Amino acid sequence: DSLMQDYSVNNQLRAGFSLADSGWMRVGARLTLGGCEVRDSVKIAVIPAPRITHLEYGTKVTSGADLQINLQTDLPGSVIHWAYVGNVAVLPPLDSGQSPALPQNGLWELNVPLFLADDTHLGEAMFFLHPENGDCQGRVDSVRINILPDGQDIFAPGVFTPNGDGKNDVWQIVWTDRVNPFDYMVSVFNRAGGRVFVRDGLAGTWTGDALPDGVYWYVIRRNDGQRDYAGGLTIRRR
Repeated sequence: DSLMQDYSVNNQLRAGFSLADSGWMRVGARLTLGGCEVRDSVKIAVIPAPRITHLEYGTKVTSGADLQINLQTDLPGSVIHWAYVGNVAVLPPLDSGQSPALPQNGLWELNVPLFLADDTHLGEAMFFLHPENGDCQGRVDSVRINILPDGQDIFAPGVFTPNGDGKNDVWQIVWTDRVNPFDYMVSVFNRAGGRVFVRDGLAGTWTGDALPDGVYWYVIRRNDGQRDYAGGLTIRRR
């Protein structure tokens, strides 16, 4: 633990502590003036940082899914504050808010239906949560959620712009947890029907391989032949 000291103009001592572990600690102070000495101390409970459980950063769901976010905290009697940003619609509409006090087990739950306003683009939402009990505030935890169009477990963008500006420079397929990415083969064809790109599996990115700007056709084929995903793909550098 580290101790930082700062004497204010009214002779009050301010100390800040950096704590690595949770548990109990006792902080004491001693004031000596001439032949007099005064001591005081306080016992402080250091609780673990709150954490969002069961959701990984970048979890993927489909539009219309009822997303459940759980926050685990050991701060008793907490009120949970949450905030949301993203390019998806949330029903009922919300930007931020707070919940009643936590139940005894310290597990808080938020259920949020997420909807894409435009089914041609991938959606993204960020949720930020932190507990508070009076003057005691817990650290913020966050989770990012990607939202695919309704009914699609696999989403392939219809356009990308590999011009080196750092925005939309690669073509990348995303999928939900219901999909095994190794069960598919990805191909891209030009307008003459020639295959210009092929890859086993969904993972990875493609930069366009210096192909000329224009419209191409992608096919995502399952190895057992059960289902194909296909659509137009535009490469546009300007």
